[in-house]
Amino acid sequence: MKQRAVIIGILAVAIGVVAVSVRAATPAVASRTPRAYLPCVAVQRGVAPATTSTRTPTRTPTTAPTQTPTSTRTPAAAPTATPTRTPTAAPTATASATPTRSPTATPTQAPGLVVQGYVRLNDETGPGLPGVTIYRRFASYQPTPVATTDANGFYQSPFQPIPGDETVTVWPEKEGYTFLPTQVQWRHYYGYSVRILDFTALTYTPTPEHTPTATLTPTATPTRTPTRTRTPTPVPCNDSYEPNDTYDTAAGFLGVPISLADAYICTPTDEDYYGVWIDDTKFVTLTLYHPTLDLGLEIFNPNGESVASIDHEGAGAEEGWYVVNQSGYYVFHVYGHGDSSNTVPYTLNIQPFDKYDHFSSSVLDTRWQWLRPAMSKWSLTERPGYLRIKTDIGELNFNDTARSILLQQFPTANFDIRTALDWTPTRNKHEAGLVVYQESNHYVKLTVRYENGTRMLVLAKRKPGHDFSYYSETTLPVPAYPVMYLRLVRRGSQYTGYISPNGQNWTYFGSLIADTMTSPRIGLGGWNGNIDLSDPGVNADFDWFFAVPSG
Repeated sequence: MKQRAVIIGILAVAIGVVAVSVRAATPAVASRTPRAYLPCVAVQRGVAPATTSTRTPTRTPTTAPTQTPTSTRTPAAAPTATPTRTPTAAPTATASATPTRSPTATPTQAPGLVVQGYVRLNDETGPGLPGVTIYRRFASYQPTPVATTDANGFYQSPFQPIPGDETVTVWPEKEGYTFLPTQVQWRHYYGYSVRILDFTALTYTPTPEHTPTATLTPTATPTRTPTRTRTPTPVPCNDSYEPNDTYDTAAGFLGVPISLADAYICTPTDEDYYGVWIDDTKFVTLTLYHPTLDLGLEIFNPNGESVASIDHEGAGAEEGWYVVNQSGYYVFHVYGHGDSSNTVPYTLNIQPFDKYDHFSSSVLDTRWQWLRPAMSKWSLTERPGYLRIKTDIGELNFNDTARSILLQQFPTANFDIRTALDWTPTRNKHEAGLVVYQESNHYVKLTVRYENGTRMLVLAKRKPGHDFSYYSETTLPVPAYPVMYLRLVRRGSQYTGYISPNGQNWTYFGSLIADTMTSPRIGLGGWNGNIDLSDPGVNADFDWFFAVPSG
């Protein structure tokens, strides 16, 4: 029995030891899966990505140090909840859109407008005119006087809040004077801007009826008599350029190009006038289009004289051009022939082009493209202000192998092109001048070619084919002018060549018919005329290139 008791006692002790061991192990297991800590981990994940470091230690036996930062994380989350989110939410509501709508706006500047400038007598360099009232109107608000010119003709308006996208019109007024432009209108987008607007006051005429000076009246017809009233067309009209029904109330633009697609002839008697300053280095192409109305376009020069019109019978496109020979304020008059539409707008495009390329830049203008370029054979910097082409092997006679021909596409079918060529040819077949190029083996040229010690003026054409009869030319010996001035005029299928010693007095050379040339490019070039690799070539220096439409 004693032995049994001893054995039972030993077993009891052993069972107790095991139970104690199990109890000692239980807290360690619980500390690895503390469900109560999961909400705390979720909060920390929302505040910062530091949760990765807090979760990693819980998988190691040393869990105690990882529990300690929990209390320090809580105060850290408190300050970041308000300061970090409030600044980011504030600018995204408005400031993020501001730079794209108005580059001049800043987050601290309220949206609006300041206008300033000068009002001068007679021209842009004349004396200032004091006492001129500057008016401004936007949206549907009534006109408001915003400034008056000082003794020097200067004015500046106070800041005017403009909360959104609005059409703004500004114009000057003083009794007895008329102004160019009569008004300036533009679309003001959301943001802050300072708009500089200068006006020219024409000669004072002290008449009580505000009658314009005689130079501004284009014709004696009642419909074109300028008026100071600004009464819109007396029917509902979607045209934002109204009132512009008279010469004197022409909607003003700061410059060309002009592209309108939202203007209307609202009634059978409605007329629209648009004014813009254009300088005499330009010519413009004109396109007026309406799908159903028969419209016409008239042009007034800075003297108020009607100088051109485009008006063919029927609806569709009216297309034309005008060469500007006087810098100043031009007015374009759109009119109908008894038809109207208040729902379908017409489009008006006025596109400017430079008459000259003086080759004054070190970079070639983007209008030009080289045909078979020899990049080492031309330069704009070896002789600044000139395009230098070093003649290279090839020809533009029966064979079309000449290199370094410079061409551009011209906007009208008929043209008048000219150049000033400074060069000294030394070998037979050296040739340079003007080129009108349709495609390979299809061109017209007016050049100077060296033949046995004599300079020959050459007017030639080449039409497609592989026979010598497809090439023809006319030649004439010419004096060895220091500079050769060449001119080639196209009207329809006729090409006419001229030469001049000074670029002003032109001598007729000859004409030819090239009826297969439909849409050629124009330009200039120089070549050796042969394949003699020992010929180093000579420099053909072009001082300028001139191109305008012809009619």
